[in-house]
Amino acid sequence: MDIIEEVLTTVHDCYADAYKALEQCYIRSQQNKRYYHFLMASRFLRCNCGESDTLKWDLDRHGNVNIEQVHCPLRGSGDCRYEGIICLPQRSSVIKGRQLEVAELLAEGYSNQEIADLLYISINTVHNLIQQIKFKLRLDNTREIASWYNKTYGCV
Repeated sequence: MDIIEEVLTTVHDCYADAYKALEQCYIRSQQNKRYYHFLMASRFLRCNCGESDTLKWDLDRHGNVNIEQVHCPLRGSGDCRYEGIICLPQRSSVIKGRQLEVAELLAEGYSNQEIADLLYISINTVHNLIQQIKFKLRLDNTREIASWYNKTYGCV
């Protein structure tokens, strides 16, 4: 996977509203998939990682994005319709509630039985929640769930 796809995967997984807005911004370029994806990734990075700083990498070797407030003459003026969406986006997640709790506990290394005990639910419920997470995130196993959780909640 190249850097553009890594950025877009991170944006999709961590900032779903930003991803949808980017799709709409560049919909006219959709026929040329490579260029379309380049425009989306470029806009997201320019709005959130455009200024040089020495404290953190804007984009790490794993494709994780370090969101920072870059200078923008439109920010705070009410003229940018994407402020808080593409520019300084809010985090989102495909999974919520108990599924997110289970993913977090898996990432912390707990077994299914330990998760059931901690959340006061049955082992069958834990198994069902894991299956739902795997389906929603298109993952194959609990290691991938833990990796997804660490990557997603390590984005910022």
